[in-house]
Amino acid sequence: VMKTYHMYHTESISAESKLKEAEKQEEKQFSKSGDLNVNLLRHEDRPQRRSSVRKIEKMKEK
Repeated sequence: VMKTYHMYHTESISAESKLKEAEKQEEKQFSKSGDLNVNLLRHEDRPQRRSSVRKIEKMKEK
């Protein structure tokens, strides 16, 4: 049981450090590109919304 906990704990710490590093990189990119980065993120969200709308419409038909 301790071995499983130790493995989980190690993975958790590793994931947290990766997340912090990714957030730092994101902040650097955001400060450089400013509004451009925000527009790109919004653009990426649009196809997902459309696909989710299609899924809902298909479910309504059934």
